[in-house]
Amino acid sequence: MLSIAYNKKIGKEVKKAIQKYIYSSFPATERYNADYTRHNLLDVIMYSIANDYFIEEGSELLKMRRKKIADGNTVFYRIKPATVSQVISYSNTINEQILTNAKSLGILNKPCICGLDWHDLELYSKKIKEDIRTKPKDGTDYALRYLSIESVEEGKRFTFHAVPINPFTNLCEAVSKLISKTREYVDIKLILMDRGFFSADMLEFLIGNNIPHMIPARRNKKIDALERAVRLKRLPIPNTPDSFYVVDNYPLAGRVKIKLVFYFTPSKEPDETDKCFIFTTNLEVDIKNVKKLADLYRKRWGIETGYRVKDRVLGRTCSTNYVARLLFLFLSILLYNFWTLLRILKPPWTRVYKRFTLNKLKKLIRECIEFGC
Repeated sequence: MLSIAYNKKIGKEVKKAIQKYIYSSFPATERYNADYTRHNLLDVIMYSIANDYFIEEGSELLKMRRKKIADGNTVFYRIKPATVSQVISYSNTINEQILTNAKSLGILNKPCICGLDWHDLELYSKKIKEDIRTKPKDGTDYALRYLSIESVEEGKRFTFHAVPINPFTNLCEAVSKLISKTREYVDIKLILMDRGFFSADMLEFLIGNNIPHMIPARRNKKIDALERAVRLKRLPIPNTPDSFYVVDNYPLAGRVKIKLVFYFTPSKEPDETDKCFIFTTNLEVDIKNVKKLADLYRKRWGIETGYRVKDRVLGRTCSTNYVARLLFLFLSILLYNFWTLLRILKPPWTRVYKRFTLNKLKKLIRECIEFGC
């Protein structure tokens, strides 16, 4: 157990850091005669997030502990006039400060393996024009979708950039923005992507720009037939039961030539054929590194873990206002990066590095807003 004095010391440091990173330039309207400042509004939002409440619930609870607290309607009234570009600008500015701080600590000095994927936030309210039709999940088939890129390496799992996408977004342009922004902070060693990005357009863009990538292939009749053919030609990997085969210059959709790697592993069932993992990459593949590459793809699940963590600090709302939902989304990314940075910083964090969980951060935020630090 940490002492009360030490907890208070950490609380002061957290409050100071939050004021610096999260509270500055918050995009809400503020007139000269407004009853509540932007700081007051963000107190309600942050308190609600820390307690896993809807904004309206968080406001009512905070009113029992402090005076001059804005209600939920006031919070939304003040943030709705903001534009999408203002919200994105706010997020980029704060995220740049966090990542620049991380870079100054030497965390991002080496080339980084990144994961790039999209994440859906299910909608249970009325439809809005920016939503995406998805597979039915948890009682809805509509969601707000965003694309993000982040490090999947332990100890530096920062989200470098994120962009909202809608049915009319050009995916290659969105990916280009993410990669360009990421390169401002770190050199990209490899990008791990989901098979949803396995398309002629995307691979033409990645190969044409010499972006190191690894993407599982989408199965179709041609690729399945090719797999059956290469099973007879596969090469054994020394000291392992695995085998592989590389097909260079495979014509995808008649537009782009790609490298397909077929990686075979024995099935656990003796009467079943060997399993085959098929992926494309523009890296050199040979008998020495093919196993390492195939195993490396498992790191991509780091981005899925990041999404689950960010969902735990996502503001809860039933509002159909796109700006409000977008603001809560980017706040969750900023809080996630802020928490990642705090786990890396020097004293007073060294004593709690292994135990500085997200719940600990939420508890400190809650106490600082309720009682001050």
